[in-house]
Amino acid sequence: MRKIYQISVSLFLCLIIEEKIPVIFHLKNKISYSSLIVYQMETEKQILFLGE
Repeated sequence: MRKIYQISVSLFLCLIIEEKIPVIFHLKNKISYSSLIVYQMETEKQILFLGE
C-alpha cells in the first residue's frame, strides 16, 4: 500500500514538473506524458481493487 502511495506522489510531481517544462520540450514529452496518464489510470484501478 505504501509503494502505491509513493507512485501516486511521484506521478503528481511529474505532472507539476510537466507544467514548468518549456513549450519546446512539451511536444517531445507528450508521448511519455500520455503513457504516464495511462499508467496512473492503471494504478488507480489497483488502488480501487486493494480497497475492496
